[in-house]
Amino acid sequence: MKYILYCRKSSESEDRQVLSIESQKRELSELAQKESITILQTLEESQSAKEPGRPVFAQMVKLLSAKKADGILCWKLDRLARNPIDAGQIQWMLQQNIIKSVRTFEREYLPKDNVLMMNVELSMANQYIRDLSENVKRGNRTKLQNGGWPSVAPFGYKNDKGEKTILVDKKIAPYIVRLFEMYSSGKYSLQEISNIFYDEGLRTKSGNKVFKSSLHRIIKNPFYYGVMHRVGYYKGNHKPLISQKLWQETNDFLDGKIRRKEKKYLFAFRGILSCTSCGCALTAVQKKGHIYYYCTNGKGACEEHKSYILSEELTKDIGEIINRLAIDREIIEKAYEAKKQEDILDDDFKRNAIHNIENQSQALKDKQSKLLEGYLDGLIPEESYKEKSEALSKNQASLALQLDSLQRKNAEEFSTLERVKDIFLTAYNATILFSEGLEERKREAVESLLLNISIQNKKIASYQLKKYFKPLDVGYKITTFSELCARKDLNLRPSP
Repeated sequence: MKYILYCRKSSESEDRQVLSIESQKRELSELAQKESITILQTLEESQSAKEPGRPVFAQMVKLLSAKKADGILCWKLDRLARNPIDAGQIQWMLQQNIIKSVRTFEREYLPKDNVLMMNVELSMANQYIRDLSENVKRGNRTKLQNGGWPSVAPFGYKNDKGEKTILVDKKIAPYIVRLFEMYSSGKYSLQEISNIFYDEGLRTKSGNKVFKSSLHRIIKNPFYYGVMHRVGYYKGNHKPLISQKLWQETNDFLDGKIRRKEKKYLFAFRGILSCTSCGCALTAVQKKGHIYYYCTNGKGACEEHKSYILSEELTKDIGEIINRLAIDREIIEKAYEAKKQEDILDDDFKRNAIHNIENQSQALKDKQSKLLEGYLDGLIPEESYKEKSEALSKNQASLALQLDSLQRKNAEEFSTLERVKDIFLTAYNATILFSEGLEERKREAVESLLLNISIQNKKIASYQLKKYFKPLDVGYKITTFSELCARKDLNLRPSP
């Protein structure tokens, strides 16, 4: 009789305590030599038997059905099957005498035997895998309910095997954040983002490109804003990379619920000019290579409706306003550095003031402690203790207020300096944008500085500067460092 020696080792956890394939082969080969069993072929398989579809098992069945072999030699019956379909096939072939013997390390099963024992063993193997699966699922549910993730960490995170937690992958996480920001902006497709990230060096663990299909799965995964989805939704203990709002906006865009249309301004000033006579907006038209602006006459009674203003004239007038606000970048940088140096000179005084207050505060704490010790030792009467303790507490509170005020003042002065520099640079950059010649750039420059531009008799009748740029409109051009330093009226505060 010819046997097929079949060895199987599952890569899954339920079989980690079972002998390895090499051990099975060695033990069974010794058994075959001892029992004079003829081995036709040795088949090995590393795959779970909890579901049908094992290719090597199917190869063994094909050899037995073709009567090229008569029996099976395996470690235990659970190596052959852990599911009722494969188990039933083995039992049926044994009963039909297609398989003449199934030998295990412990016993032999023959066609004439009572099928009950074999059926019980195969059923126990099937029940074991079912129980194990339920135990794993129950453990996973418990971990999810406690905020843990029971699997491999998503891209952008990593598993801490020691603590059994999920940590942020500091190298990958910034790409995840950028993915959501870039895609939700509507300016990039997933394919474009994939290419950009690849050029920047982003790779998977296997060293491959992160394709758009993977980016799609990342966007759909709520894990990145702190919610775990696995047969239900659970709040995770891991650190979110993005906000739920950003995740929702990105997914709405991905699902087509939001369709963004890029704003294409063919005319720089359309929609931001108004007619002084009727208050309606001005629109624009292009004729014979020139752009003209005119009142829309929305109220039907405008006298200037038929007055057309050449775009070049408006550009010149608005440009003069913007240029009047700008200060050369070099002057801005020099003034900024000069102010910083001035603040540095004041730092010693400020540090000494803070240090003195902290020393006074500590001295009061020491007095408070000694006073309490004297009271507890009976050296100071209760009435005297309360009176002195209250006085010390008042002084302590007063010093705390002084310290807080001084620290806030320092922070505010630094923030104000940065804000002032930003205001000057914004005005300077607006002149650069306006001078580039592109309609869209002109509009961007105007909207950054000006409000309520009103037109009358083809001229700018009035306009307003945005809040923080009003002090810059001095009516003349600042050209020197000294003139800039003399601008004492630029008493600006940070935005609330």
